[in-house]
Amino acid sequence: MFKNKLYGETQIIQIEKVETLVLNYNGKGENNYSKSQSYWDKKKRSLKKSALFKNYISEKVFPPNYFKIMNRECKFKNEPDYKVILKENSDYFYLKCKFRGYLYNNFYDWARPDQIDSFKEFSEKVENPVYFAFGLGGCPNDPDNAFLCPLEKVKCKLKLKELEPWRIQCLDDVSRIIC
Repeated sequence: MFKNKLYGETQIIQIEKVETLVLNYNGKGENNYSKSQSYWDKKKRSLKKSALFKNYISEKVFPPNYFKIMNRECKFKNEPDYKVILKENSDYFYLKCKFRGYLYNNFYDWARPDQIDSFKEFSEKVENPVYFAFGLGGCPNDPDNAFLCPLEKVKCKLKLKELEPWRIQCLDDVSRIIC
């Protein structure tokens, strides 16, 4: 149940099952608020892409014979997806995975400033590093480009040349970045 006030009138609307919510107000300045089916389809596709990319990262980038990947129950969206433990020495770090199919205005646009601040707070709280696995282009389960970037080097929007030093193509690249 929620209250809606428009044009001086208060309406109380009770909703039992929300799949599509459309509120129409006829008259001067008609407003149309909706969460259409295409919104939910897009959300499902986004979650599926995210899961495919996370699977790629956990199996191909951090192979199980060298790393132990622990899923994290994230309380907040702006927390890492995984705790990654190096089997060799039990050191660990945290990892957030992000996939984009393309650059937006020539930038890998992935976060807002407040989200990056949340990751910095998390890293300080746990006293361990946070890295970001970025996928770009191709399919989420086999991206054309993959990057592993430390928290200290990320920005909300990154140009491809800024990501280049963090490109990963083999296990040696991963070792170079995390060690």
